[in-house]
Amino acid sequence: MTGTPGYLEISSLTKRYKEGIAPAVGDVSLSVAEGEFLALLGPSGCGKTTTLRMIAGLIDPTSGTVRVAGKDITHAPVHKRSVGMVFQSYALFPHLDVKSNVAYGLQMRRVPKTEIATRVNEALKLVRLDHLADRRITALSGGQQQRVALARAIVINPQLFLMDEPLSNLDAKLRDAMRNEIRGIQQRMGITSVFVTHDQGEALTMADKIAVMSEGKLEQFGSPTEIYERPATRFVAEFVGQANLVENVRVIPDGGRAGMIELPGAGRLAVPRVSGEYRDGATAMIRPHQLEVRPAARPGDIPARIRSSVYFGDTVQYEVEAGANLLKVQMFADGAPALPVGSDAAIGTTTDCVHFIAA
Repeated sequence: MTGTPGYLEISSLTKRYKEGIAPAVGDVSLSVAEGEFLALLGPSGCGKTTTLRMIAGLIDPTSGTVRVAGKDITHAPVHKRSVGMVFQSYALFPHLDVKSNVAYGLQMRRVPKTEIATRVNEALKLVRLDHLADRRITALSGGQQQRVALARAIVINPQLFLMDEPLSNLDAKLRDAMRNEIRGIQQRMGITSVFVTHDQGEALTMADKIAVMSEGKLEQFGSPTEIYERPATRFVAEFVGQANLVENVRVIPDGGRAGMIELPGAGRLAVPRVSGEYRDGATAMIRPHQLEVRPAARPGDIPARIRSSVYFGDTVQYEVEAGANLLKVQMFADGAPALPVGSDAAIGTTTDCVHFIAA
């Protein structure tokens, strides 16, 4: 890595449980600035939780380093790290009330009782649970229990705020609300945070930086915009959002830039702008919302046939056949043409770009 060191600096971090088999985490390096929110994103078994636990000190790495504010904490015990962690199961004490759960970390650090009371009250106000300070954990809803776990993690004023899929046990509506809750708390406190998730929506809407992982490797590290609009690999393109991936595309130059791409068996499609390493034979990524279905062709469109049409309320998603390609097209419902399955149509690009993925 080059440039100014980050507040959280991970260098060549590796965890190997057994020689002769692929490491659970292999040679992961990334840098997070102070106050940034990092999402570790990937499918189950990709190594994201193992990475988080190495940062927390719950797992000792095989090799590599973890630095926080310039200090090497790679092999420091958990109690010597200033880390607040929220587990997927919340790990609350059911026999204690809310304030006692939040106070536990401060008591272990032998903070004076008067200070404990003040800091617990402040933390509960931050998560809007101060009115339930005396309530037993078993009497709380799932969302309330999660906020208790958040308060317990932040009350110790940690250097790092770590979260391991804390929203996975909540229903969809509450999960959306808690995204905003967590992000708001993190921004108000300015805590450097690492959030593990397999949900691309959580990563894109909450994080300043995203590290996409697969099979223990770091596929791509960057901002949500970079990850979504300019994926570095085929895996990232397919895992983060929906993507049409068209192979063996021929590029037709126009004044020194790509003006059209030729899709196998479909013809030449006009593209307003492109990104990535575009060249003949490359794989082109076109997001469904970057295409439009039209009843009649315009210059630069290609012919297509409607294979399916699904109404989602605010959007309509078509599946269209264009030559040898089966493409998804997503349009706002109020602008989508009412074309029956099997009918002929045309598809064209919007003002967004087509991205070419390096081999």
